[in-house]
Amino acid sequence: MKLLIDSYNECFQNNAGGVRTKIEYFIDNIKPYCDVKLFDKWSDKISDYDIYHIFKPGIQNYSSIIYAKKLGVPIVISAVAQKEKRRTVFAKKIIDKLLPINTFYKCMKKIYQMSDIIIAETIYEKEFICKTYNTRADKIKVIPNGISIDYLKTTDNDFKKKYGINSDFLLQVGRFDSNKNQLSTIKAIKDTDVNLVLIGGPDKDDLSYYEECKKNAGKNVYFIGWIDHNDPLLLSAYKECKAFILPSHNEILGNALIEAAACGANIISTNVLPLSDWGIDKMCMSIDPNNIDDIKRKIIKSMETDKNNELKKKVIELFDWKNVAKKHMNIYKELISNEKS
Repeated sequence: MKLLIDSYNECFQNNAGGVRTKIEYFIDNIKPYCDVKLFDKWSDKISDYDIYHIFKPGIQNYSSIIYAKKLGVPIVISAVAQKEKRRTVFAKKIIDKLLPINTFYKCMKKIYQMSDIIIAETIYEKEFICKTYNTRADKIKVIPNGISIDYLKTTDNDFKKKYGINSDFLLQVGRFDSNKNQLSTIKAIKDTDVNLVLIGGPDKDDLSYYEECKKNAGKNVYFIGWIDHNDPLLLSAYKECKAFILPSHNEILGNALIEAAACGANIISTNVLPLSDWGIDKMCMSIDPNNIDDIKRKIIKSMETDKNNELKKKVIELFDWKNVAKKHMNIYKELISNEKS
């Protein structure tokens, strides 16, 4: 079987990012089962492949998907669809009906409808795609994002030593933007003795948010900058933190949260993240990302609570990339079988 992988144009232009990391690990773990290739539009022909799989498609993938459809090459989409406010979705649907042009919403709707299989990371995401883009539920399969168990076996513990942190610390990882909500975390720990470590850099389209975070931060906040996902120092940070926080306003299933949980950290998660889909919601602390007092209470409680080995075992069992890759292969085989029959 020959598998062609594609994504939005800027996916591999940044040093970090959840979709890029997902694709890299996906390729490493799908290799034992098929021939897999990242799409090079200058040399690769879609017609030479058995499956065309696009991660987080955008308008720039629209023409390639139409072409693959004409060729009869099965199309698989990993959606990574951010939930939008109900009013925003309603407005887009109204515009779609009124304007006789290809709006962004209309193009994405066609992309989902042209695909043979859509892979969502949660039931929550599946329901959102069905309602928002009028997509058939039976072609949406729910498969969680994965984590590399081999990566987690690295034993280096150098993070605290490197940055001179002499006590327990709270960790947040990700690009600095209003959605990731670092500012609320900073405000929540301002009058506490909690050490907060922030790994990540500013959003190039909104540098002011990063500056606002630095302006509001006290001496107990460490701005580390980006650490490459393959750098053992990042894994060391996951292992050495007492708790990990993901206070996003919108989120599908944060890679960093899952990796931190698999390293044994206590988890503080935004209430928009459907952890109940995987049965780990009762092992995590849920927060309202708009409520600073709630965030503060949960941070203090989490920092005072011993690490949860049961959460660690459950997450490793659910999200091992090897198991996730096998689930994808089953979908590919079924698609090819259906094409031949």
